[in-house]
Amino acid sequence: MLARALCLTAVWLSPAALLGLAPLLLADGTRGLGPPLALGGGAVLAAVLLAGPWARVPTDRGTLVDLGRRRWPSAALQPLAVATAGSAFLFVWAQLAALGELGRALGWPRPLPIGVAVIALALAAWRREAGAPAAAFGAALALMGLVVPLIAVLAATDPVWPRVWAEVASRPDLVFAADGPWVRDGHPVHGVGRELMLPVTEEQRVVLLGRGPVRVEAWEGGTSRQHIAAPVDLTLRPGDRLVVPDGFPVRFEAGRRIPGAPPSGIAWADLPERPYDQGRLVGLGVALAFGALGLAPGHALLPAGRAGDRAAVLAAALAIVGLAASLLWSLYAAWLVPEVYLGGVAGSEVYELPGAVAALGSVGPALRDLALLGLAAGGFTGALAALAGAARAAWPEHHGAALVLAFVVPAAVLAAAAPVGAWPVLIAAFGLAASAAAPAAVLAGWRERLSPRGVAMGASVGLVVFVGLTVGHLWQLAGLGGAAPESWVGFLAAWPSLTAMPLNALVAWTLSPGPRPSPRAPLSPGFADLQG
Repeated sequence: MLARALCLTAVWLSPAALLGLAPLLLADGTRGLGPPLALGGGAVLAAVLLAGPWARVPTDRGTLVDLGRRRWPSAALQPLAVATAGSAFLFVWAQLAALGELGRALGWPRPLPIGVAVIALALAAWRREAGAPAAAFGAALALMGLVVPLIAVLAATDPVWPRVWAEVASRPDLVFAADGPWVRDGHPVHGVGRELMLPVTEEQRVVLLGRGPVRVEAWEGGTSRQHIAAPVDLTLRPGDRLVVPDGFPVRFEAGRRIPGAPPSGIAWADLPERPYDQGRLVGLGVALAFGALGLAPGHALLPAGRAGDRAAVLAAALAIVGLAASLLWSLYAAWLVPEVYLGGVAGSEVYELPGAVAALGSVGPALRDLALLGLAAGGFTGALAALAGAARAAWPEHHGAALVLAFVVPAAVLAAAAPVGAWPVLIAAFGLAASAAAPAAVLAGWRERLSPRGVAMGASVGLVVFVGLTVGHLWQLAGLGGAAPESWVGFLAAWPSLTAMPLNALVAWTLSPGPRPSPRAPLSPGFADLQG
């Protein structure tokens, strides 16, 4: 039970989620609390609404398609199979992209950690008897890497997090510390792209220590370009923007404002409202909370049997603890290393925090490596769960080679080559699961008056609406036409599950009229106690 609970926790605390959630608190202040709460709520909903119905599924099966076939043995549920396979593929893609981001933080070429993960997943799919212990070990390591280094940071600094929050939220400005590495000797600047733009809000002198192309976009217009081959002193004025390659070392002046950081802690804690801010929080919250009900990796790991309820509740509790820990990681990063804002907040930089805490001494780098290793192990466990969910829905379980070729290899190519991070792909996986699978996951276990035709048609409608709106949103982002992203039409296209999921549920409910099953057409064994 514990091993299955740990693996299910790793799905909710996957590196794609943790690397995406970490920058939200740093960028949006109190508004960044919403997405972790939504994901934790999704884990609780999965434990409350799905663990009971999954107990009726034989112990060797555990996907939404399996649950449907258990209830309707002769039904055709291809739309659910497509939705399950699609969410599993996107989830694997997101985890491999997250591993690429972690490798980049360590200075490795992006394809290297992705290639290692592909080999590990292929071996686990080929030798299934070793896959389950490896997944459980990876899940335990992921939870350890998330919690143990954080406890060390709290013990070495200030364990009273409300006091830390108050201090960060009351800072008059965010400036470079005199004893920080960016001031003493200079330090490489990392961010979320190949080039990093550093907007300057006050005059300051910087020293460019790296080699490569650099440009300054002046506030009054015009651009100055220079190829740096030796250290160069440069004076920047308010409104200028310095653009350097990722990883370029720069030395800044002590006491000067950090480019890219909020103007003050007060502004960070209480950012002004922007158009559609509340709507974005609702769209993201619906995708995360209800996507957890339809996500293929979660289905594959929901414990079967009557004892499974306790394991699912334990997994939800551990997920809430882990999400709370992720918030503390971001809070203490804002307090101890506000330079994390340089070049845009990358989630991996947040989890390198122990290495920057001087009070930890020589233990700090080891704890940083434990945190990064835990994230990588969680990605392996989550991707393995996604493959299990896809296999049980689309292929016989013994076709490991076909599964790797159909899912892992294309996902690895996209993770290495596509110009998109892990977080947007993960949101797409949750959004697809919410749109096409979540209503069926709930209704199939809780509604007696439900027909397989209604479930299949509802999933089809959810799938078509989700894909159509997503394509329309990408069309808008490419500037090829359609409504503006800030319009209501653009907003609904950006968050397709807000439209697709209700339509799915409505169609499934409407096409399932009629009396309760009769003795001549009974429910399958184990489903006679469904809620009406």
